[in-house]
Amino acid sequence: MKTDTRGSTCPDPVIKVKKALEEAKDTIIKVLVDNECSAENIARAAKNHGCFIEAEKKEDGSYNINIVNKVMTLPRKEKIKENGNHARITIYLNSNLIGIGDEELGKILMYNFLNTLMDVAPQPEQIICVNKGVFLVTESSEVLESLKQLEERGVKILSCGTCLDYYKLKDTVKVGSISNMYEILSSLLKADKVIIP
Repeated sequence: MKTDTRGSTCPDPVIKVKKALEEAKDTIIKVLVDNECSAENIARAAKNHGCFIEAEKKEDGSYNINIVNKVMTLPRKEKIKENGNHARITIYLNSNLIGIGDEELGKILMYNFLNTLMDVAPQPEQIICVNKGVFLVTESSEVLESLKQLEERGVKILSCGTCLDYYKLKDTVKVGSISNMYEILSSLLKADKVIIP
C-alpha cells in the first residue's frame, strides 16, 4: 500500500498514515514524505502504533518510509486512579509566562513553576508547549535546564512544530520532541488530568 503525503501540511501527513494503518492490516505501507518534520512525526506515530519503520532520505530532501504494520493499535493503558497518586498528568504551556499582567513577573512565575515541578509528586507524564510556550524549549530559555532535568526523569516534552515554524525557532530547540497537532490532541485526550498554569 502506498500513501503520498507530499504537499500536505501538519497534521495531515500523520492523519493519512494513521488511516492507512487502520485500513491495511499486516502489510507494508510505503509513505512518500517531502520534509524532515513530517518524516519524524510519521515515524513517531508509527512506532507508537507498534510498527517497525525504515526511512530513506533522498537527494532532493524527500523521504521514502516503509512501515511494517504488525500491530494495529496499542492497547490503551488501564486508567490509573488519582487516589493512588498515579494519574496521568499533562502540563499544557501555551505561553512562556504565567498569568496576565507584568511580563517580568510572569517569567519569574514560570521559572519557579518549572523548578518546583521537579520537587513535587506525582511527576507529570508530559509537558506540551504551544504558541509562545515553545520559547521555553529553545537555547535562549531561562528554564531550559529545568526542562532537561524533567526529561531525564522520564517526562515527555512535546512542542508544536507549527508554532516553532511561525516564530522561526525550529533550529533552536534544545529539549524534547517537535510534535504536531494530531499527537498533541491525542495526548491531551488520553490524560487523566491537564494542568494549565
